[in-house]
Amino acid sequence: MREAIRDIDRLRHIDECIEHINDYLNGKSFEDMKANIMCFHAVVYNYDNW
Repeated sequence: MREAIRDIDRLRHIDECIEHINDYLNGKSFEDMKANIMCFHAVVYNYDNW
């Protein structure tokens, strides 16, 4: 069984990744994200980093 403190740290990390994704996509449409390769990669990186 995993330690509770590690679970909390993992959840914090996931929350940070979600916040980053929200920041990157604020005011952008899906098409905007796809057109901006750096934004696209940043979103994918944070999603994949969970």
